[in-house]
Amino acid sequence: MLTNVTKLLARWPRVWTSVAAIFFAVNISVAAGTRASTVQRAVSLAPDDGGMVAILLYGSDWNQTSEFYKSQVFDEPKVLSSLSRGAVLTNVDCKESPTPRDKVARESVNAFPDISIRTYPSIMILDGVGRAVIVLQPIQQLTDPSELGKLLEQWHQKLIARDVILAKARTASGFDQARQIGEAIRVLGVGLGPHVKDIRKHSFHEALTLMKAADPNDDTGWVFATEFPLDKVTALTNKVRETSGLEAAEAELDQRLQNQYLLPEQRQELQRQRFLLYKADDQPMEKQTEILELVSSEAPDTIIGRGAKHWAQYLREHSAKE
Repeated sequence: MLTNVTKLLARWPRVWTSVAAIFFAVNISVAAGTRASTVQRAVSLAPDDGGMVAILLYGSDWNQTSEFYKSQVFDEPKVLSSLSRGAVLTNVDCKESPTPRDKVARESVNAFPDISIRTYPSIMILDGVGRAVIVLQPIQQLTDPSELGKLLEQWHQKLIARDVILAKARTASGFDQARQIGEAIRVLGVGLGPHVKDIRKHSFHEALTLMKAADPNDDTGWVFATEFPLDKVTALTNKVRETSGLEAAEAELDQRLQNQYLLPEQRQELQRQRFLLYKADDQPMEKQTEILELVSSEAPDTIIGRGAKHWAQYLREHSAKE
């Protein structure tokens, strides 16, 4: 099995939904970055290892903000001058009244069925083989071309770092290979799990499959940290509390919290489940407050972190009045 995993890693196929060719596709090179006239052309120009494609999604015939963003921000030379070699920029005009050529261009974006575009303009990031990584939205407040270029280059550098780790994984085996694949997935800092947009799964699905093959029992803990099946953990701990008591349910959480690869936000979610267990078990208010403070401390700047902090403050103030 490990031999097959290594072979798959070595091939690491170009995953790209075929897009009808657009005639007269021309790419323009400026500084180290490159612009391409179509998504298909952009993916062909980006190197498989360490490449990045950034696609501006806008609507020229219905959204004045996005049309302005394209001409005054995205198309500015300063964006390209901020990028290193291997980064390619392109755009897709999502018109209300598209021409046949516009429809072909839009199909290159529709190839990703799980995309959730909430606002225009938006920028979709693909890796060098055409797998979607993330959609940056909203971006209309980022009007400085240099700052936009820096943001895109940050994502480019993350992809470069990921692909360097994957290259090392090709020569590894067993747990070491699983660990390196896990690190490659996590270096982008977006993870998976139920609270993450499905679009991110496109660029991680194959690597995750390989990681599971290399470590089928998840002895490293990388699979759990990457997938983070919170719904299953919640259902399990609730059932354990009902059948075996709160202490046994907490033990289930403690076991998962020992995973050294968990992100702060993931640890926060698990501690939040502990709070919900305490609440369901009608534990003393002091214990509930302490857990809320722990939930907040894991990742203070998240919505959950801020909410837990305010709730804990309210409970302490309410308790003091009594």
